Amino acid sequence: HILRNAVDHGIETAVLRQERNKPAVGTVRIVAFHEGTHAVLQISDDGGGLNPDAIREAAVKQGLIDAEAALTDQELHQLIFSQGLSTAATVSDISGRGVGMDVVQDAIHRLKGTVLIDSTPGHGVTLTIRLPLTMAITRALIVDAGGSQFFDHRDPAMVRWLSARRLDG
Repeated sequence: HILRNAVDHGIETAVLRQERNKPAVGTVRIVAFHEGTHAVLQISDDGGGLNPDAIREAAVKQGLIDAEAALTDQELHQLIFSQGLSTAATVSDISGRGVGMDVVQDAIHRLKGTVLIDSTPGHGVTLTIRLPLTMAITRALIVDAGGSQFFDHRDPAMVRWLSARRLDG
């Protein structure tokens, strides 16, 4: 979802990019590294960045904040993790509607991780996801059977399920 948003909402049209003295083709970068006890994943684009005014307007319209609320740009950026909040004028085939950034944040939090946003209007967005290193490195068994792949991370239910479907041969 993060990548789809970067492409659909972040990267401007070629014409607009050229008007802003940017290359006609946008860039989305994914960088992974470890830092202390965390695995870090950074997804960044060189697009238009988050528009704090558009986020404020959408949040007010949805009743998330009062129109006069004194919020910093960083606080406004964090509102993109609110359920149902969207600044998109239309639904697209790329990012669409349905799974929002609230679902992304919830999934990261369930893994005991964090997600932070850094955005500069006109210059892009970087999302930094930090997960406990123990979540990033795990032993796993991947079984390819009947055109499907199954992942066994030593969950007893998964081991029973795989055992019950063992192929003879």
